[in-house]
Amino acid sequence: RLENTNERTGRPRAGRRSDECGAMKPAPFTYVAPTTIEEAVSLLAAQKDSKIIAGGQSLLPLLNLRLARCEALVDIGHITELTESSVTDSALHLGALVRHTYLEHDDLVRMTQPLLAVAAAHIGHRAIRNHGTIGGSNAHADPSAELPAALVALGGSVIVASRRGRREVHAADLFVGHFQTSLADDELIIQVRVPRALPGVAWGFYEYAPRSGDFAHAGAIVTIDQRTDQLPNGRANELAVTWFATSPKPSRVIIGNLDELTKTRTENPADRDATARFFDDAFISHGGDSDKRSLAVTVAVRAMRRALQMDSHSTAIAVGGNAS
Repeated sequence: RLENTNERTGRPRAGRRSDECGAMKPAPFTYVAPTTIEEAVSLLAAQKDSKIIAGGQSLLPLLNLRLARCEALVDIGHITELTESSVTDSALHLGALVRHTYLEHDDLVRMTQPLLAVAAAHIGHRAIRNHGTIGGSNAHADPSAELPAALVALGGSVIVASRRGRREVHAADLFVGHFQTSLADDELIIQVRVPRALPGVAWGFYEYAPRSGDFAHAGAIVTIDQRTDQLPNGRANELAVTWFATSPKPSRVIIGNLDELTKTRTENPADRDATARFFDDAFISHGGDSDKRSLAVTVAVRAMRRALQMDSHSTAIAVGGNAS
């Protein structure tokens, strides 16, 4: 029986049953809002079935659709320590609550590690970037997300806290599958560390999304390391690509020496795709989604072109791109 009736006619109003409408609301949970890291990790340890909310851009829709449930929702948005950021000689230290829009526009980020600014600018729409956080994005581990891919490409890490103490987890070990990380249920990301941009390392970012703001269907971050003193074989131009949205987790693959990869290219139209074939071979061997094979190669080639356009001693950020 429909409970909602028209008072004048006595007939049921058009609409859903009340129990159907309830399906768009989250299941009952206890809401807690700690103000310190110590209080937050204590709550996580005490509540076995708890979830952490920061910006809420990914978790709240899942809760409302009842695709996710929890006994307790731990809101870390009131922990001021998690909003702080700083720079050392080697790295950029970002609190877990640093917003995407901060990464996109802050001069400190743009000068210290401009790839983060470019990656953040491709996240969703303005309202999402205003609320979403760097810690939440990495904890959510969406394989199509830009910031986890940037963290992998740059060799970054996260600092996590629990009642057992604090530890550092490198990006290569953090992401293990679709929306899965290696973190324990009672661990909280409190900081993200990203190496500073270095002279001699060029990079390019490219992703394909049907429309601006949509989830990426495929993306790539290409780095070209021209520092001969840092490479094992002492040879410059080591080319690596980090793909995202093409496999269960972002993955970085060393393709090889750029000079060797491109020396077979000539003005003969039949040889112009030689570089693409190297990306294709790497994508297949690394176990990427076969349905996205062609798209993955395309975004990698375009990201490489952007990296080649970048002055190795510049911190310019005009080397990101997308297609829609």
